[in-house]
Amino acid sequence: MTDDAVESILKIHKKYKSQNKICGYAFLRAFPDGKVNGKKFDVDEKIGSYIDVRVNGDDTGADKAEVFKTHCLKEFPFPEYPNEKFLGEDLVWVRMAREYEMVHINRAIYVGNYLEGGLTNNRRKHNIASPIGCMHRAEEFMESDLKTRYRIKGGLQYIVYGRFAGVKVVDLIRKSKHKVLATVCTPGGLFLHSRWSKAQ
Repeated sequence: MTDDAVESILKIHKKYKSQNKICGYAFLRAFPDGKVNGKKFDVDEKIGSYIDVRVNGDDTGADKAEVFKTHCLKEFPFPEYPNEKFLGEDLVWVRMAREYEMVHINRAIYVGNYLEGGLTNNRRKHNIASPIGCMHRAEEFMESDLKTRYRIKGGLQYIVYGRFAGVKVVDLIRKSKHKVLATVCTPGGLFLHSRWSKAQ
């Protein structure tokens, strides 16, 4: 954390704490050399949901330093799946975004790098080892409030991780709220499942 991280959080919270539809604040992260991780927000202190600003705004490829109000995290707890140890946090961020907005601040309060053997650089491996949670995460990205390309990606991942979880394709389609999208994504999902299985 930067020396002024807590001060920056408290300052922005004082400004926005009375707005009940705001669940938290997204600050920037930076590398040790000072370079911003990813890109800055197009507008400083931009108010919008995680879906509108980060996903549909095509800014999902880099980590940010999120600070959430406790009651909002309690309202949207992280789901737990037996024998699974990994789950992308954006499953919760997307669910929360359908009820709340965030303030996006162009100030880095978190400085860090990535380990070669860390979660970020080995995400697919961890996803495959926790396929049910990843399948449910993919379902959230198939919803109609996301851009088409993210919905298609979600559909592919739904099939891929569903198969890694041992669920039959016919059951994946039957259980999906987005049967047409799941059906369309089945050939590509099965191809990816085969390819990733061989790479294990």
